[in-house]
Amino acid sequence: MREQGKKNVLSRRMGVLGLGILSGIAELGHPSTEAVLGGGHGLPKHTKRESIRTTLWRLEKKGLVERTEKGELKLSERGAEFLKQKERPPEEPWDGKWRLITFDIPEKRRKERDWLRNALTNAGYSFVQRSVFLGKRPIPRTIFEIIEERNLSGFIRLIVIGEIDDETVLEKAA
Repeated sequence: MREQGKKNVLSRRMGVLGLGILSGIAELGHPSTEAVLGGGHGLPKHTKRESIRTTLWRLEKKGLVERTEKGELKLSERGAEFLKQKERPPEEPWDGKWRLITFDIPEKRRKERDWLRNALTNAGYSFVQRSVFLGKRPIPRTIFEIIEERNLSGFIRLIVIGEIDDETVLEKAA
């Protein structure tokens, strides 16, 4: 049960500073704490050292960052997986088809519902209604894999729209 709780922590919004620190550590390899506290490497400008230190501590506590034997920082396996999920795949030319995602995930599974909304937004989908999203590109495979892993596929419907009499209706929503 504790492992499931930790997994849900990863589905919450990380924040610009947390993502910047994770990206910086990935880019630098095994930086020292001082190198990360120095800023730069994708962090918001004029970020206070104490804010970086606190966020770094939280990332370690969540298991996204680890320390090497020399005390240097490195991404944990979980941190690398988290960053991979946050990356947007390269944009492919639009194939002229809209993707409409609808879902009805029960209240008792709210965290998973929130995760799905966040994942769809990160994938470039637009919010139409609380449980309806619209996008021009296929859903990334990683999202489908996590949907299967969490047994959510029975609550989700994907509709691919090839033609519509008035596409401006969809364009306004997107």
